[in-house]
Amino acid sequence: MAERRSDELFAGDDDDTVDPRDFLKRVQHYLMATAWEDEEKVNYFETWLKSGSTAEQWFRGLEAAKKATWRDLCAEFKERWPERPIVQKSTAEKQAELEGEKITEAELGTKVKVNGMEVYAHVAWANKVEKLAKAIPDNNNLLVVGCRRQLPPTLKALVSSSQDTWSTFCTAVRTIRPLDIEEEKEKQEKQARIEGELQRVRQQQRQPPQSPSSSLGQVFRNFSVGPPIPQPRFQPAAANTQTPAQQYRGPQRTDAKKLTIIARIPPPSPRHN
Repeated sequence: MAERRSDELFAGDDDDTVDPRDFLKRVQHYLMATAWEDEEKVNYFETWLKSGSTAEQWFRGLEAAKKATWRDLCAEFKERWPERPIVQKSTAEKQAELEGEKITEAELGTKVKVNGMEVYAHVAWANKVEKLAKAIPDNNNLLVVGCRRQLPPTLKALVSSSQDTWSTFCTAVRTIRPLDIEEEKEKQEKQARIEGELQRVRQQQRQPPQSPSSSLGQVFRNFSVGPPIPQPRFQPAAANTQTPAQQYRGPQRTDAKKLTIIARIPPPSPRHN
């Protein structure tokens, strides 16, 4: 007989993860393959009870007559641990559970364990939503469209909107290859980079262009050929109220010629202390 682990033993506590009825079925299943007498069956049952647990204390407190036969012991066990009531979910609760079952972009291409076996996340998701849809039941496939809208971008691109029944929709998801997911992700990342670059160009185009004259004006304001020239402190003479017939303004030069003249001015020689 294989040695049992401590986590397989029955404790009978309220927080026990093992359903009492499932535990009893497991013991009965093993005993069906034996030709043991009642006393041997009862003794074997006791070996499944965790030491110091509620179940072991209950067993030891039973009267000898109540555990003299295997049938009597089973009856006492079922009275002490009655069958747990089954809570039926309403249709609204089942629908909410279906709508809450989602898969993310990050999960695509990864694997998960289901019943001890590794499967791709999108395959496990398709199996689960199909099971939830049958439990409602959504025989008219009214919820398929809403389920598809919640798909991550990569999965939505790979599943045609024409798959409008639970059977065809889930089959389409299950048959997607990991390579298809990888290529679609690369395609969408490239598209996102292009859109980001276009957005940057549009923002630049919305800014007013700078005129050539304003650029030259900024150059002249920032240009300096030496220390500032001190200004005279005398008071300016009163302005002549008579407008001269013609005032000489010197030669008129373009901005380009001005820059040429400025470039010819030698830099100031360094001062010697």
